Amino acid sequence: MPPPNEASAPQQGAHADTATTAKPSLREALKPDDDAKIDIHSYQRKDGAVVTEYARGGRVFKIKVQPRAGRAYYLYRQRDGSFARPARTGKQHVSPPTWIFKEF
Repeated sequence: MPPPNEASAPQQGAHADTATTAKPSLREALKPDDDAKIDIHSYQRKDGAVVTEYARGGRVFKIKVQPRAGRAYYLYRQRDGSFARPARTGKQHVSPPTWIFKEF
């Protein structure tokens, strides 16, 4: 026997609409988009450092550099599109100019 049509089914008060509509599950609501996948590409430079690039949607947002000797460091994309190492205090790293115009 086929299920009854909604038009022919009698409604039982104001709460009948909420009972028939299915709520999306939390798993479906939090399902990651295909654009959110992170692509990881690693290569080794001539000086022996291993560079790992992390990209989302075809744009690199983070670079990890592991020198042959020493600790790894990360470069993050800035608003202007360049990459920089964040200061440990969380502020922008300031590099004072070290020009030499004339020596006496």
